[in-house]
Amino acid sequence: MRHQKVTYWGVLLCTLFYALAYLTGCQPAPRTMPAAVYKTLIVSTSDCTLQREFAAASVLQPIFNRGQLTTNLKIARARQEEALIQFRQTVLTAGNEVNDALADLQSARTTGELEREQVARLEATLSDTEAQMRYGSGNALQVLTARQSLLNAQLGQLNTGYKELAAYIKLCAALGGHIW
Repeated sequence: MRHQKVTYWGVLLCTLFYALAYLTGCQPAPRTMPAAVYKTLIVSTSDCTLQREFAAASVLQPIFNRGQLTTNLKIARARQEEALIQFRQTVLTAGNEVNDALADLQSARTTGELEREQVARLEATLSDTEAQMRYGSGNALQVLTARQSLLNAQLGQLNTGYKELAAYIKLCAALGGHIW
C-alpha cells in the first residue's frame, strides 16, 4: 500500500469542496465528514502533520451540520430555563407550605392559651357555684350549668391541642423532616 502525504491545504481544499457542494445544493450535507475524505488522509510522516490536517477537518465540521449545533444549544438553554422556572416554583410552593404550617401552629397555640385561661376561670366559677349551693344561695341547676360549661371548654381545649399537634406535624413535613 502506498502512503500519500496530505498537506494542511489539501484537507482544507477538500473540506471547502464539500462545503461548496452543499451550499450550492449539488449534494446533501453529510452528518460527518465523508469516508472518502478520511481514506485519502493516510499520512506516513509525523503525527504532528496528521493532527494538523485532522484539526482543520474538525474545525470545518460544523459547516455540514446545517445549524444543528446552534439548535442543540438553543434546546439546551430552553431546558435550562425550564428547569430554573420549575425550581423557582418548587421553592415558592415549599415556602408557602411552611408559611401555612407556621400560621396554623401559631393560631392553635394562641387559641390553646385562651382556652387554658377560660378553663381556669370556669373551674373557679364552678367552685364558687358549688360553694353557693352548699350555703343555700344557689341551686343544683346552676352547678350543673357550670359543670357543663367547664366540660365544653375542656373538650375545646383538647380539640385545640389536637390541632396544634397536627400543625406541628404539617410543619415538620413541609420542612422535609420526620417527627420520629
